[in-house]
Amino acid sequence: MCVRQSQDSLVPSQTETASAMFEADPFKAEQQEEEQGEKREETWNRRLRSLEEWVCELLIKNQELRMSLRNDTANNNLRRRNSEEPSITTEGDAYGSPL
Repeated sequence: MCVRQSQDSLVPSQTETASAMFEADPFKAEQQEEEQGEKREETWNRRLRSLEEWVCELLIKNQELRMSLRNDTANNNLRRRNSEEPSITTEGDAYGSPL
């Protein structure tokens, strides 16, 4: 429930109290703003470091997957070549011609 103060009241409103505090001690208000700015900057720096670590982890994982894929591809190509090579029989050479 909102209570409206009369204009003759000796008790200042919350906005009057806050503005009076800042006017009475501008150095303190400026110091509080700087502290808030420093906290904000620290928060952003933590977030930045976290993102940098995440990107590095992704790059490492990507490189591992590329290397694994390259090895798998090389192994498959080697198996394919080995299975396609004709075998030499006693009846003829690799191309089926008689000895």
